[in-house]
Amino acid sequence: MYSPALKQLIEHEIQLEFQAAYTYRAFAAFFDHPQVGYPGFAKYFRGEADDELKHADAFIKYHQSRGGFAPHDGVPKVENNLTPLAAFRTALNMEISVRDNIVAISDLADPQTVTFIDDYLKIQTDSIAEYTMLITKATRVENNPGGLYLLDLELQK
Repeated sequence: MYSPALKQLIEHEIQLEFQAAYTYRAFAAFFDHPQVGYPGFAKYFRGEADDELKHADAFIKYHQSRGGFAPHDGVPKVENNLTPLAAFRTALNMEISVRDNIVAISDLADPQTVTFIDDYLKIQTDSIAEYTMLITKATRVENNPGGLYLLDLELQK
């Protein structure tokens, strides 16, 4: 049964996915600005934004298949004075929030929902590990323009 509490958590998940996509797209635009000049960071966050939109679309389709309607609330504005390290930390916190919500969904889930969210829990675990690694790398080179340049080049691949 698609309980009201489960429905609410799925709707919250959709919002979290959209918020992450919007935030990552704003990060990409910032890093792609000619006066910032980090095309690798921009490319990385554009890819992340695209992935989050795919996740949102999948949750919307699932939600609608269970009779729900997709929420369309606003998302917060992202400030344009961020560093790569700050962007990675923000992204890590968002991914942790998404993972925690998916865990909450699984606690209330019926078998159909468990089947649907299984892959997303692994995706979130992998994303958290990736952002933890990127934070470690960005921390090492935080005050080193050459190091940031090399990390940026790494992310362009």
